[in-house]
Amino acid sequence: MSLWLCLRFENFFLQSLSLEEDTPMAVFQDQRIISINNHAFFSGIKKGLLIEEAQALNSNLQLLKRNKSAEKKCLEELCLWAYSITPRLNIWHNSLRLEIGGCLKLFGDLNNLLSTIDEKIMDIGYDVRYGMAPTAAASWLISHRERKFNIAFNSNLKERISPLPLNLLGNFNPTINKLNLSGLNTFGDIIKIPSQDLKIRFEGSFIEFIEYTLGRREEIFNDYYPKHTFLEQQWFDYSVRNKNEMISSIERLLASLNVFLSKMQVYTNKICWLFHSAGGDVEELIIQSTSCCANYTIWHRLTLIKLENQIFKTAVEGLSLRCENFISISSRNFDFFPQAETQEPREDLLDKLRSRLHSKNIRRLGCRDEHVPEYAVYTAADDDSRLLSNIKNEFNERPFWLLPKPQQLKHHEKKLYWKDELHLISGPERIEDNWWSKPISRDYYIAKNIYGDHYWIFCNRRTKRWYIQGIFP
Repeated sequence: MSLWLCLRFENFFLQSLSLEEDTPMAVFQDQRIISINNHAFFSGIKKGLLIEEAQALNSNLQLLKRNKSAEKKCLEELCLWAYSITPRLNIWHNSLRLEIGGCLKLFGDLNNLLSTIDEKIMDIGYDVRYGMAPTAAASWLISHRERKFNIAFNSNLKERISPLPLNLLGNFNPTINKLNLSGLNTFGDIIKIPSQDLKIRFEGSFIEFIEYTLGRREEIFNDYYPKHTFLEQQWFDYSVRNKNEMISSIERLLASLNVFLSKMQVYTNKICWLFHSAGGDVEELIIQSTSCCANYTIWHRLTLIKLENQIFKTAVEGLSLRCENFISISSRNFDFFPQAETQEPREDLLDKLRSRLHSKNIRRLGCRDEHVPEYAVYTAADDDSRLLSNIKNEFNERPFWLLPKPQQLKHHEKKLYWKDELHLISGPERIEDNWWSKPISRDYYIAKNIYGDHYWIFCNRRTKRWYIQGIFP
């Protein structure tokens, strides 16, 4: 069964710009007021007033010009959140219409789903009216009834929309004016007229909308699909200077990101925190993870570590979490039966070091395509993309960490010594190179002492002297 939920944002023009309620505020367009907050409403200001008339009622009224870019940005953020609930949704007249019939099992039942949505909307701070109906068009109409939650089913759909005024359909004004002149003012008046008569007397797009509403024709529209960006905001009720007061908001945003990644079947190695100050300045905090499957726990730990060293110039009014670089989970193989880890993963340790010390203070080992061992291993900056990209399996019998310089071994009565007597257990592996400048000819062996420690040693074939170059872990 198809079931649509419409989230109609009643004060969207204003709330896309500000959620302030302590100051009378209004949005204007073409010199007329189009949106007000409660403080302005109680001052006697109404929609449709001229700017001068509104200012005469309250001299402290703060006026904002309508900003379509801000509205578009807010709708995009809302769509990103709604996509975590259902993949079928679209934007209609500054409202979101979600097909929720197919995801009721995921949330258990309708009440759980509505509670989840309402909790999120209240957290954001928007004024919303809800409408539920078997069709997307009807859900939008039903949201204009008097209650906050309005539901209509197939059995009573006509009854529920009949009292609603036709003036709600502002995009059909010429047709609505004709209907009003004929004494037809509500949807109930239209529903009583046979459809064939309607098609003869009125424009096709208006007739299509009526048929979409009543389910006589299937409405075709493009479902929203998110861009490769996650962006959510959390505004504080007051200016925040204590970092501990930000933790609950950080946790909520990370939880939302976790749900988004799960729904989109992607993962990321990088997130960006944006701290908004009252003056409009934004401070950025970037968190990176070595782990290919970083989850809520990892991002939470790394964020708190990085936040310890963050110094804010001014008090923070709001917090945003942005993530843009996603990789499909299907492009990576995961262990179906993961083994229990007895120690901290290497990636987690590296992430902690980066967060506390910064990447510029970390050096990593890399490999060059060189035959001579002391030339093959080198250290480089943490962000060097060449690191560890060309290690070959043929080097598995060699220690990765070499001594800074080969040290000569004692050779007495055909026995080798380095602190203790050494015994050869495998080899030789011959390496010859640099014949054009300083020729090198060596035979490498693996040796061990009486305690079982293993070493990598070689014999210089030209001088017949023995050296130790590496130690196995």
